[in-house]
Amino acid sequence: MQSVILAGGLGTRLRPLTHITAKLMLKVYGKPFLEYHIESLKKHGIDDIVILVGHLGSQIKSHFGNGKQSGVNIRYSEDDMLGSGGAIKNAFPLLEDVFLVLNGDTYLPIDYNALIDKFRRDGKDALMTVYDNNENIRPNNVCIRDGEITEYNNAEPKPYFTHLDAGVSIFKKSVFSIGVQRFSLEKDVYPQLISARQLGNVVSGQRFFDIHTLERLENIRKIMQSS
Repeated sequence: MQSVILAGGLGTRLRPLTHITAKLMLKVYGKPFLEYHIESLKKHGIDDIVILVGHLGSQIKSHFGNGKQSGVNIRYSEDDMLGSGGAIKNAFPLLEDVFLVLNGDTYLPIDYNALIDKFRRDGKDALMTVYDNNENIRPNNVCIRDGEITEYNNAEPKPYFTHLDAGVSIFKKSVFSIGVQRFSLEKDVYPQLISARQLGNVVSGQRFFDIHTLERLENIRKIMQSS
């Protein structure tokens, strides 16, 4: 299966580092954070990768090139500040009918092939990986009732929410055939899928790590070093 990596964020909460360095090129234990994603994808036999680049994206292109040195095939599409959903739609000429989507600034050690198998069994238009959040690493943004996602709100988490979006999803390409240019996964795509009961889920007990802030960047550096 093909994988899309969202890598177009400005990294405003990581300034001043991201004034001169693309967020996913920030080093974690000696190598760019993005490299961990690419290595994990390759490990699971996923070698067709599309990276959606934006702010300082030329640094990513220069470092990874066509992916040959990493043993994968990498192509690029410009984010163009279209939102996460719009950026994926903008990459349509490069995309297969079904693809994996990774939040580039979030790393979840998980078996991608198990997710793909679950997606195929469900027969839904999309699948989201969620974390059971036993460690309460931040407020939950997903509500699951009777095994089904019933609500998603990243901006205003509710006290009754049960899980946390873990940053790895699978989509049918048709999900992004929306009649607008700029839209997001969080505000537009997920609510629409939930309403149509077309968003499956996999619950992971494995926590994810992100580089959203300077504090979290330092935290994941320590974790990667210890591992």
